[in-house]
Amino acid sequence: MARPNGPRLLKVLAAGACAGLVAAFGGAAAAPAMAAAGRPAASPLTLPSCSIVPSWTVRSVLGQDAQVPVETHPVPSGTTCTYAVGTNSLGVQVTFLQVPWSAFLAVEQDYLKGGAMKVYGVGQPAFAVASRTTTYENLFFYGDGCNIGITAEVPLPKMVNLAKAVLTRLQ
Repeated sequence: MARPNGPRLLKVLAAGACAGLVAAFGGAAAAPAMAAAGRPAASPLTLPSCSIVPSWTVRSVLGQDAQVPVETHPVPSGTTCTYAVGTNSLGVQVTFLQVPWSAFLAVEQDYLKGGAMKVYGVGQPAFAVASRTTTYENLFFYGDGCNIGITAEVPLPKMVNLAKAVLTRLQ
């Protein structure tokens, strides 16, 4: 069976997130879980929004003519920011999906065993998966209780720079 990527990976991580969030939080009034760095992870009621990654940041870091993002919530514990680039309505996507640290590490290990590339320089554990059918790259990293994914048609070093900018804004 092929490894999930793009939207399918989001569904795999979302399934783990929902189970993990119920176990970790128990209910809306429960205390936040602890992220890997020992600080509270984002609560299930406070999802990151696209204001974390304004279009001017995407334009300056990726060198893409990114438009104002369209924010969607494909799963209760996730936010997707989609930036049109020229005529491509899916030019750049940044996805925040609340998952436990252990779920992120498990998915990362599975992808690394399947040939994904470990990525250094983000400041957090990160891995990249190239699309086999398009020119898109997918970069996944962890920050503030979220699996964060960037999908774009740009070289990986530019995506690492955008990852750093996202992590800086989350702090």
